[in-house]
Amino acid sequence: MSGLAIRNEGPITGTAGEALAADRLVRISASTFVYCDAAQEPVGITMDNYASGAKAAIWPINKSGLAKVTGSKSISAGAAIYPATDGKVSDAAGGGRRIGTLWEAITADGGKAAAMINIFSGDALLHDTSVIRFHEDFITGCAEDGHKFSESADKADWLKSSTDGDTDGGDVCKVADDGPGGLLQLTCNDADADNENVQLNGESFKLASGKPLWFETKLALLDVDKCDFFIGLAIADVDILGAVTDRVGFQNDHDGNIDCLTEQNNTENNEDTTSDIGDCAAIANFAATAVKLGFYWDGVDSLNFFVDGVLKITMTDNGTTILVPDDEALSPAFQIKTHTGAGAVQTAWIDYIDIVAVR
Repeated sequence: MSGLAIRNEGPITGTAGEALAADRLVRISASTFVYCDAAQEPVGITMDNYASGAKAAIWPINKSGLAKVTGSKSISAGAAIYPATDGKVSDAAGGGRRIGTLWEAITADGGKAAAMINIFSGDALLHDTSVIRFHEDFITGCAEDGHKFSESADKADWLKSSTDGDTDGGDVCKVADDGPGGLLQLTCNDADADNENVQLNGESFKLASGKPLWFETKLALLDVDKCDFFIGLAIADVDILGAVTDRVGFQNDHDGNIDCLTEQNNTENNEDTTSDIGDCAAIANFAATAVKLGFYWDGVDSLNFFVDGVLKITMTDNGTTILVPDDEALSPAFQIKTHTGAGAVQTAWIDYIDIVAVR
């Protein structure tokens, strides 16, 4: 089947929660991949056959492109397709949301064909107004009062809040030189608790019922033992690592451990993903040391956290100790802070932030 190579996202891996056939839609349940049925939200398409409990690789449905799918019935080429029973697709909506357009005809139940996947896509074959897409690639912009960053509220896209205990102005917020693809360099000064907090103006994203959301970023840190860092979604605040009340994302606490967390009304659940991030001594080392972080809100009660495409932690709201901040609108934010006693400037390099959510 020609054209499958235009998929522009690599596979992610996790555990099969049941026996899975190739080219089927799957969703996440109890930290495992299971078949996506009609009226449910798929997260990807299986790449092979997998036994229950085995490691499974899937193509994530968060980019456009051609992928092979399995039909539940005869379906004409060009038809809109929707989730059906046992991870198959149908041209009947069945209460589910459209995931794409069939590229080739399927002649019978179990037949396979290429489909243009466009559920979470801003560059799909057909424009999908049922989702919103935010993508920041940090190609241009500076920390002056311009179109990208500003230290004055609502004067640019992003509000930058700076704490500098010295007078030497050592903080930096700029698109880095020698950063192919666009890399934001965010540097805080060297005094204890010096920090740079950056947040998109406005609060445009909500972890609402029935509204799945995907957040993804890629970043590197200069010296993980000497800085504290957060990236994710948060309520509007100029000090996310301080006393922010509502947020979800990833954090390191002056070590190489990548933690994931959810917090609502100051009730925080923080867990170690068991994945680490190393030092990035210079921008030339970004490709070798950067990590890709992502989380998926299923629109029901669970957050799924990924590191480099691998599902690491699932947090399900239990109403007491694990709370999803679903009662507040949030905004993408990140902050780097010099840890006490570090005595040196700290830098984060951020490649991009990508958010896709059901409207």
